[in-house]
Amino acid sequence: MLKPVAVACLAAWPCLSAAQEKPKAAHGAHWSYEGAGDPSHWSKLSKDFVTCGVGHEQSPIDIVTGKAAPLSKGTAGFDEVRFDPTVRRAPVVIINNGHTIQVDAVGTESLTIGNAPYILQQFHFHSPSEHTVDGRSYPLEAHLVHQSADSKLAVVGVLFEEGAENPALAPFWKSLPKSAGDKVVLGSDGVNVGPMLPGRHEVYRYAGSLTTPPCSEAVKWFVMADRLKASAAQIAALKAIVHVNNRPVQPLLGRAVYKDTLH
Repeated sequence: MLKPVAVACLAAWPCLSAAQEKPKAAHGAHWSYEGAGDPSHWSKLSKDFVTCGVGHEQSPIDIVTGKAAPLSKGTAGFDEVRFDPTVRRAPVVIINNGHTIQVDAVGTESLTIGNAPYILQQFHFHSPSEHTVDGRSYPLEAHLVHQSADSKLAVVGVLFEEGAENPALAPFWKSLPKSAGDKVVLGSDGVNVGPMLPGRHEVYRYAGSLTTPPCSEAVKWFVMADRLKASAAQIAALKAIVHVNNRPVQPLLGRAVYKDTLH
């Protein structure tokens, strides 16, 4: 069974194995979303961030729906993805890490890709969205970050439109930590992420990267095709804390984007 791993080593992602990254070095260079440390400068801030500038499978991307091909068992590299939203008891902590609001909820939900389970480590939020769809940006995006026993990453992205208040977000929005370094412990009852996902589990699937330094690649991305709603007040509450925290879309560079369904 996958043991819970430490979280929040990198700004918005779980710790990675030493073979993948050097978290200590990544902490050494200051990066941001604005000013001299903004995304256009990330690759120059540290030798550990070079991939942000030279990588060929960078995230986020603009998803062109008309070019997304259906994924089937005949597709090279096909792995069926199964989704298990079962609630498991786990510590739940909301953290303001200076770049985003992150909810650590180790072990509360899983994806199985092929035969490999990927366990939810945390989810966090970007405003405006990082991914765009047919050139359209959205006011909010959630990233549900999953990790396998061998430290591979899979992320489910959920886009939000402005509309009615989202009841699935409400428990976390009541306790948003306002300052960098602050955290709020919500208990150990786990998180039901089911309501945080659209009813249809159709996704756009592609090979990408972390969207924060060091921009490591080999991340499996699943961006939900349907959008959810969040109220103007909920969006404003997050923006009041994080301001702008999205990386601009990156070139696709020949990568395929597929339409698939989480079963």
